[in-house]
Amino acid sequence: MAGLALGAAMLIGAGLVLLGGTKDRPRRFAVVEPGRIYRGGYPDEGELRWLQRQLGIREIVSLMEESRDADKGGREHRTAAALGLRLEEFPMPGDGRGDFDTLDAAADAIAAGSANGAIYVHCSAGKQRSNAATAAWRMKHCGWTADQAIEELTRRYGFEPGDEARLAVHLRAYYAERIAPSRREPQSGLPAGR
Repeated sequence: MAGLALGAAMLIGAGLVLLGGTKDRPRRFAVVEPGRIYRGGYPDEGELRWLQRQLGIREIVSLMEESRDADKGGREHRTAAALGLRLEEFPMPGDGRGDFDTLDAAADAIAAGSANGAIYVHCSAGKQRSNAATAAWRMKHCGWTADQAIEELTRRYGFEPGDEARLAVHLRAYYAERIAPSRREPQSGLPAGR
């Protein structure tokens, strides 16, 4: 009987550890590039500590709108400062359709930050804005097309092209205006066939 009680206690304890382990992670937490880039929802103080302790996060890229998320932003600033984490902010609307300058800046911050250590990219829920910034980084710094970036969002991060069609259109427009022109091969000026 004592062995059965001990076994049950171990199973319950293991379940609590498992549940506690997932509780430490922010909502919709995902690995983009192991050891370098992670993404998800707004991290509270405990989740930021977990990100730093377990994954070595040194920088945070926040995509939240200041006016809507002022309380969260203030807490994040205080916690980041206390933990010695760098915090960069690129506010976007909740649907992820940030202006192209903001998408460029967020993509550049992801590239620069991940070159210097692990970073965490987030918005409030870890969905549209995080999807937009991840896609912009893939297009601008990884050489991906808009379709490749959107396919990754769909396969790995729960992006639903039907429900989020306006964001998909926005990301394709970003690619067409900002990324594709720099990837076109220069014309040689020679007639075809030479």
